[in-house]
Amino acid sequence: MKATADSGGRPGPASASAGASKRARRVPGSPRRRTLLAAALVAVGLGAPLAAWFVTGWARTRQEVATVLAAPAERASASAQELSARLGARLEELRERESQRPYYHYQNLYHDPRGATIGSSVIPSPLAGGPDDALVRAHFQIDASGHITLPTLNDEVPELSSRDARVAAEALRRELEPEVATLLAAAPAGTDFSVVAALTPGLESAEAPPQGGPERWTVQATGPQIEVAQVDNVTEGGVDKSARVEARTRVIQELDPDAYWQNSNSNSIYQTSRRLPLPRPTSLPGMAPPDSAPQPASTRTGPDALLPPGDEEAAQPGAEVVAEVAVPATAATPPPTPTPTPVKPQVKDKARSRKKPPAPVAEAAPRIIITTDPLQWHAVEVAGVSMLVALRQVGTPDGALTQGFLVSPAALTAWLAGQGAPTARVVRQSPDLAPAAGHVALAFATGAFALDVAPAQADVASARALALATRRRFLWQFTPVAALAALLGALLVALVSRSEHHARQRSLFAASAAHELRTPLAGLAMYGEMLADGLGDPTKSRDYARRIADEAARLGRVVGNVLGFTQLERGALAVRPRVADLAECVEAAVERARPALSAAGASVKLTMPEDAADARFDPDAVAQIVHNLLDNAEKYSRDSADRSIEVSVEVGPEGGSVTVVDHGPGLPPRARRLFRPFSRAVSSNGPAGLGLGLALSRALARAQGGDLTLGAGPGARFVLSLPVG
Repeated sequence: MKATADSGGRPGPASASAGASKRARRVPGSPRRRTLLAAALVAVGLGAPLAAWFVTGWARTRQEVATVLAAPAERASASAQELSARLGARLEELRERESQRPYYHYQNLYHDPRGATIGSSVIPSPLAGGPDDALVRAHFQIDASGHITLPTLNDEVPELSSRDARVAAEALRRELEPEVATLLAAAPAGTDFSVVAALTPGLESAEAPPQGGPERWTVQATGPQIEVAQVDNVTEGGVDKSARVEARTRVIQELDPDAYWQNSNSNSIYQTSRRLPLPRPTSLPGMAPPDSAPQPASTRTGPDALLPPGDEEAAQPGAEVVAEVAVPATAATPPPTPTPTPVKPQVKDKARSRKKPPAPVAEAAPRIIITTDPLQWHAVEVAGVSMLVALRQVGTPDGALTQGFLVSPAALTAWLAGQGAPTARVVRQSPDLAPAAGHVALAFATGAFALDVAPAQADVASARALALATRRRFLWQFTPVAALAALLGALLVALVSRSEHHARQRSLFAASAAHELRTPLAGLAMYGEMLADGLGDPTKSRDYARRIADEAARLGRVVGNVLGFTQLERGALAVRPRVADLAECVEAAVERARPALSAAGASVKLTMPEDAADARFDPDAVAQIVHNLLDNAEKYSRDSADRSIEVSVEVGPEGGSVTVVDHGPGLPPRARRLFRPFSRAVSSNGPAGLGLGLALSRALARAQGGDLTLGAGPGARFVLSLPVG
C-alpha cells in the first residue's frame, strides 16, 4: 500500500494529511465576536455618560444662549416703555400748551384784545414766523366754508412773508387741501366735556348771553356741564387766567365786539393803516395830555378809529351834527356801538342858533361768545404719510373754525434720537406691520400709533458674540473629554482586537506549523520504512533516499523560518554580509532546490551574467531567501499550464539583484500585506504554509542593506536587491 501510494510521486504523503491540515487551519469566529462585544461594552460604558452629559449640558447652553440673545430685545422693550412714557408726557405738554393758545393766533395778522392801544391795531401772529416748537410742522385753520389757511401765509398781503416761506407754505397747503374733509371729519365736533370754564361771570350755562341779544351771536355749548370754573376777568395783573384753566376744559368767553371785528378784518385794517398812517396817540383813552384841558375819551370803533381826530366832522362851518364815515358792510361787521353826541359850546349868535333835534337812542351791542374746545390727538393721512394731528373746534358768531397743527414724523424721530434711542420710530398701527422687539402702543390718538424700538446693532452683535462664546465654552469643555474617552475606548478595543488577532495568529501558526512539520515527517517515515523493510522497487532505492533527503531539507527550511522569525521578533536577527559572487551563490541554491522542484513538476530556468557578479551579502541569508521564493513559486503555480520558474541575476553600478518570476495567477491587490508575518495571499483552502517566508525574507534582505520588493508581471515577480560589493 505504501509503495502503491508512493508510485504516484511525492504528492502522496501530502495528500494524506491535506484534510487534517485544512481542518486545523479553520479558526472559529468567536474571537471576532469577542472583539465586537468588547467594543459594544466600551461604547456603552463610555458613550452613555458622555451622551447624558452632552444632552444636559447642551440644553443648559441653549437656555443661556436664548437668554443672551433675548437680552437686546428685552432692553429694547424696556427702552420702548420708558420712551413711550416720556414721549407721551412731551406730547401732552405740547397739547396742553397749544390748547391755551387763543383762536386768533391762527391768523397771519390779529388784534390782541388785551393790548393797551387806541383805536384799531393789528400785529403779526406769534405763528406767522412758523411754529415755536420743534415737534410742530405747521399750524392750520379751516373755516366753515372749508377754506384752509396757514398763519405763515397771507394771501391778501403776500409781502408779509419771504418768497421762500411763501413757497413752502403754499406747498404745505396744497398737501392739506385734499385732506380737508378728513380733517373736518376727525375734528371733535359735539364732544362731551366734563368741565366747562367760563371766563366771564354769568356764562356758566352758555345757553344764551345774559341780557339777551341777537341769536346769531350765541354759540350753544355741547355736552353736560358738571363743573364750572369761573374766572372774573380775562386778565388780572397782566396774567392770562385762561392759562390756568385745565387744557381738557371747554373754554367759553365773551369777547369785546370791537376786538372781534378787528380780528375778523385784520387784513383790511392792515391795508388801511398802510394807506392812512395812524398818528401816534399822545395819551391813553380817558387821560388828558399834560398842560392841556381835559378831553373826552374817544369812543370810535371800527374803521373810524383809523382816521385822525376831527376828520369825522363836516368840513362846512357851523355844522353841528357829526358826520359818520361809511364802511362797507361785511359778514363780520358788528352792529354800530352807541356814540354819545358831542357837546358843542353855546353859540351866542342868535341868527345862527336853532334848536337841535334829539339824538337817536342806540341799541345795546350784541355780546360776542367764543367757545374753544381743547385740542385732541388724531391720526390723519397727509400726502400718503400717517401724521399725528391735534384738532379742536372754535365756535364763533360767523361759524365754527377747525384749528390744529401737524406733528412732524421727522421731528419725532429726531427727538427720540436725542433721547438716546437712534433706532426708535413712531409707526402707524397695522396688522401687516411686523412689530419690532420693543413695540409699545401709544395712548394718544386712540392707539393709532405705536413706538417701535429696534435693538441696537452693537447690542445684537455683542449678544451674538457672547452666545457664540457660550457655545464654544461648552464644546471646549466637552470635546476634549469626549475625545479622550473615545481614544481610551479605541485603545481598549484595539488591545482586545490585537490580543484576539495574536491569538488567531498563534492558532494559525500552530496549525500551519503542525502541517508543515507533519508533511515532511510523513515522507521521512514512509520512505524510511520502505528502505528498512525492503518494500517498493529495489532499483529505486537511491530515489527513495533522495526523497528522504528532500523532505529533511524541507523540514530544515520550516524549522529555519520559525527560528528566524523568533529571532526577528526578539530583534536578534543577525547576518554576516561579505563580498562574494552573487551568481555563484544563487546558482548553488537553485541547484539544491531543482530536484524537489522537478519532482513537484516545476522547472527552473537560471539566467546569470558571464562575468563575476560581485556584491556584498550573506550567502546563507541569500540562499534562504532564494529557497523561500522558489518554494512559493512552485506552490502557487500548481494550477498553471506553464509551471516554469525564471531566476535571473544582474549586477550593476548600484548593486546586484535577483529576480524570481513564476507564471501562476499572480497576486491580488492586497498582496502588499504579504510581507507581514502570518499574511498569505490565499484563503485557508490554498496551499499550506506558515505565512512567515516573505516576512523573514524581507527582514533578511534589509538586514544586509538591500530589500525585497514585489514587481509587476503576468505572474508573481519578486526582486531581491543587494548593495554593490
